Amino acid sequence: MDANISTTPEVPIGLPMIRLLDNVSLVLSGVSSCLSIIGGIIILLTYNVEVRNARIRQTRRLLMYLTVADMMTACGILSGTIRYAVIHQQNRVITFQEHEKLCKSPSEMCIAQSAITTFSGIASSFWTLVIGIHLIVSLRPICSLSDPEMPWSEFKAHTVCWGIPGVVTIGALWNNMLGENFSVGTGPWCWIKVCLEDPELPYIWMAVAGKGWDIVSFVTSMVFFVLLVFYSKRRGYTVSNLPRRTENRLREEDANFVFLWLLVYVLKVWGIVRVFMTIFGHKTYADSLPTFTLAQKVLLYIQSFCDGFQGFCNCILFVFLDKTMRQGMIDHCKCNREGRSSLLQGNQPRYGATHQNASINSMST
Repeated sequence: MDANISTTPEVPIGLPMIRLLDNVSLVLSGVSSCLSIIGGIIILLTYNVEVRNARIRQTRRLLMYLTVADMMTACGILSGTIRYAVIHQQNRVITFQEHEKLCKSPSEMCIAQSAITTFSGIASSFWTLVIGIHLIVSLRPICSLSDPEMPWSEFKAHTVCWGIPGVVTIGALWNNMLGENFSVGTGPWCWIKVCLEDPELPYIWMAVAGKGWDIVSFVTSMVFFVLLVFYSKRRGYTVSNLPRRTENRLREEDANFVFLWLLVYVLKVWGIVRVFMTIFGHKTYADSLPTFTLAQKVLLYIQSFCDGFQGFCNCILFVFLDKTMRQGMIDHCKCNREGRSSLLQGNQPRYGATHQNASINSMST
């Protein structure tokens, strides 16, 4: 009779408790997100720095759109980190049943944060590709004959860069794919639910809703860089000298945009590695939950810091290391300081005259 009795436990064997994230990953994601928000604000404030060439203004405008997407990602990650800290501040481990309940019934805030980061992450990849296309086109002599503002081309860029992420995000919401994933491919924020009946479906949506577009961005960026190197070698000069050879269609500082592709590699490769490690190392929902070994914990820390850090890195590249933008900020600060000084100097005689008149009146009385 004992052989006929089911011995399937309610809790999977070997996984009675689920370990949650420690404070290190929360601090890293929170700090990097705050720095990115600050960096994005600085980029937006320096957008109106005077640049005479229309094509250069367009490059800065494309950077502004990328910054908006990166700031949305940073805000989403920050809100997700705060939510994780508030909900699990008293716990370090939870039962598998509690974990499954949170995953299958995510809060509205978790779903909203997942939608924001999904949308902005894909949009960031597309705007990075648009900037690369703009640089490649600006190197062609024929492009000087076209309108440098290119409103129709920019309209198409907006349609693609905001439209496709919007369609993917709406599709994920419609299919109820967004919610708790407990750091499977992310840091302490929500994304694609991992507690689905089909164990392969979450990873399909992870590719559709972010990681696949990151890989496309990696490959395309590599192609763009090879084209730039081929273009420069064919004409006998280096990539850093490209702006000088483009008849003022690019500035010397615009060579920093080449490092944008390297920046994308450095910041986003960790999440892709973690997703592939989970796909090839585990098969079921229970097995896919991170066990936080030393290697996994190191990758988790790096991803927690890097995923929301692009906005601040862009600020370093395109503001602090850009002579024109840096000088514009200094001039703006000088103008404000001189304006305040002149205002105070202009008010001093008035206050002095008022004081002098008061003294004369008091003596006469």
